[in-house]
Amino acid sequence: MIVCLIPKADGGRRPIGLLPSLIRLWTRLRLDIVRVRQLQNERSYFYAGPLKGATIAAWKQAARAEWASCNDALGYVSNLLDLVKAFERVPHDWLVAHALEFKYPMRLLKLSIQAYLLGRVIVVEGVCSTLIFACRGITAGSVFATIELRVLLIKCMDRVVYRFPSVHLTVYVDDTSLEAVGTPKRIIHEMVGATQCLADAFDDLRMELSPTKNVCCASSLAISKAVISSLPGIKLKAATQAKSLGSVISAGKVRNVSVLKSRLAAFKVRKEHFRKVRKCVGAKRTHMLLRTGGLPALVYGQAVTGVSNSHLLDQRRAIAAAGVPAGAGDLDITLSIIDGSPNGKADPAFAAHCDPIASWAEAVWCSWLPCSILDTLVSRALNVLAACASPWRRVRGPGAAFVASAKRLG
Repeated sequence: MIVCLIPKADGGRRPIGLLPSLIRLWTRLRLDIVRVRQLQNERSYFYAGPLKGATIAAWKQAARAEWASCNDALGYVSNLLDLVKAFERVPHDWLVAHALEFKYPMRLLKLSIQAYLLGRVIVVEGVCSTLIFACRGITAGSVFATIELRVLLIKCMDRVVYRFPSVHLTVYVDDTSLEAVGTPKRIIHEMVGATQCLADAFDDLRMELSPTKNVCCASSLAISKAVISSLPGIKLKAATQAKSLGSVISAGKVRNVSVLKSRLAAFKVRKEHFRKVRKCVGAKRTHMLLRTGGLPALVYGQAVTGVSNSHLLDQRRAIAAAGVPAGAGDLDITLSIIDGSPNGKADPAFAAHCDPIASWAEAVWCSWLPCSILDTLVSRALNVLAACASPWRRVRGPGAAFVASAKRLG
């Protein structure tokens, strides 16, 4: 097995395992069997599956925070927890015990664990280590890895849901968040109990919470401090806004556009790369690369926050600058050319207008949250934004983003 350490955007390196070809072929052929067991043990708090992507989980988190801000008597708190090297620290004995309990195919698990126990080498920027043998962990890069991690965690997550039904649990692979909405005293009590219960379960599994990446995001600093002081054994940082699953949450009190700005800045850095590609392979292929790679990375997560008029203009100028030589003419014509066809949609205005509205429609249709909460979000947004000269400054979540986007379209 070859384990490549790939640099992460926020620092550090991510280990991705490249298993031998025969094993990769075998896991692909047996994936349907494993998915049947996964569906039989499905839970509402698990994401990373059909109709349960990261953007949907982040949308629900932001909507709950926005709903809490609609009532002065309610508070909101969310603990975002991160496991240290979750895949690398999976204990095989606990994995086997939980797999037996949840009727996971044991013959497949046996072969899978044997693959993880193969000799491996670590590769960093082309430099290869000597042969190493690991005695625990599953390999990120294996087809079965995320499903096996779910099998390991399902029992402790069920325990939290059973003991603290008012706490909303979200699990996306190894990222876990706990949320509570209610009176400050109530949510502090529930959040402290649920977080401690989960931390104890992780400790039993011989897994460890990060000492630096855990965040407590609350509607007031007093709530955050109360939660953190009641959990001395867990390292939590207080925040009023945080990044969650590639998107943002802001406890419903402030508009968090830091992630949107950082994505725009990163895209501008890559602008010269697109121009070099244009010189090598021509405009048509460069425009296709912009539509399929550059634009999705730029607009990811906008359904939660919406896009203000000024930020949208900056996005459109960045796409136009990457797709054509410097000094090109009219912005609308330039972006139409980059679109390439009536269905091209390289212009970021398509995503800015449609994503918040389409996500809201899907939320209503699929009942992501109770209709009473959705009605409250829209009613509040209509009242607040109607009396505001700069409506985008008052957008605090997906409900207001939906209303502001619809108003921009008339």
